[in-house]
Amino acid sequence: MTETLQCVRCGHVGPNVPSLWRGFKKGRIICKKCYYQEYALANKEVIAEDKRRWIKADRERFKATQKRWTSKNTKKILARVRKYQASKINATPKWLDIEQFKQIEAMYINCIKGYEVDHIVPLQGDQVCGLHVPWNLQYLPMSVNRRKGNKHE
Repeated sequence: MTETLQCVRCGHVGPNVPSLWRGFKKGRIICKKCYYQEYALANKEVIAEDKRRWIKADRERFKATQKRWTSKNTKKILARVRKYQASKINATPKWLDIEQFKQIEAMYINCIKGYEVDHIVPLQGDQVCGLHVPWNLQYLPMSVNRRKGNKHE
C-alpha cells in the first residue's frame, strides 16, 4: 500500500511519488502545481525576461507554439472575446448621445495600421474600471498596448 501525502497549501491528496511533490527541504510538503505557482509569483521578472529571450532567439518556434495553442483553445479565446465584448457593453453609459457613439465608431474606423484603440482607464482593470466613452480612448502602437494590458498608469 502506497503512502499518501497532502499539500499544505491547497489540500490536494496524492500518492507519495517524488515527481508529484516539492518542498520537502523546507519542512512542508506542497504539490507540484502550488510550487510552480509560488515560484511564478516570486520570479515574475525573471520568467518574463526568459520568455522575451526565447521569443527573440527562436521566433519561428514561438509562432508555431502560439499557432498550436490557438488551434487547440478556440473556445477559451472565444470566451475571452465574449467577456471583453460584454464588459464594453456594460461600460457604455446609457446617457451617451448619438454624436458620442459616432465619435467612438470613428476612433475604430480611423485607426491606422500598426496601432490599436486603447482605453486609457481599462474596462477590466484590477484597481479601477473605466467607461467606454470617447474621452477614455486613445491610439497606441500595438506593442505598447499589449504591454500595457489592463493597467492604468
